[in-house]
Amino acid sequence: MKTYSKLSITMVAALSLTGLALADSHKEKAPDMKKAPAGAGSGSAAAAAPKAPEAPKKMEMPKPPAEVEALAKTMAGSWKCTGKSADMADMKTMVDMKIAITMKLDMNKWWINGTLKATGKMAFNGQMYTTYDQPSKKWYRLMVDNWGGSETAWSTGAKDGKTVWEGEGRSSMGTMKSRTTEETKGPKEVTMKGEGSMDNGKTWMTMWEAACKK
Repeated sequence: MKTYSKLSITMVAALSLTGLALADSHKEKAPDMKKAPAGAGSGSAAAAAPKAPEAPKKMEMPKPPAEVEALAKTMAGSWKCTGKSADMADMKTMVDMKIAITMKLDMNKWWINGTLKATGKMAFNGQMYTTYDQPSKKWYRLMVDNWGGSETAWSTGAKDGKTVWEGEGRSSMGTMKSRTTEETKGPKEVTMKGEGSMDNGKTWMTMWEAACKK
């Protein structure tokens, strides 16, 4: 409507100036503005009533992705994991650890919540949330732990029994790229391997690995 208004004003101004110039050069009598122009009647397009605007559509509440609930059916429950983690002292020595994980559907079926508790030399507690992003057709995951660390990651989902998560982790050591590979060994068994890269993905080091059973 703004463009239309500017254009109408410009056209009216141009026509007015043209009319004044012609009146000055030919000294013609100004037309009687009270007379209706030919063809101007109640049925003309000029006299047609403007179309009423359409009523705005009612906003609907978004629904949780069906993919989340479907995945939760296989993930929900208690998992026991045994594995190894890189020692923070040198990030090379691998030390034994055990992890207890409890998974459940949460947040009105929008997220799968995982509570993690690792015991051993590298003991920690963590929270993990997983959901499905419908616009990008990807899985999204975020994690936080009691060491002040956090991680966000994306995955296109399982392929040939493997799911690869790629993202970025932040800790007291700084920020690094992260990669986690999960491989399904059966309906109640999965192996996992977490890696980190400090040089933007050129080289990767193993941060932890574990085998989990439900």
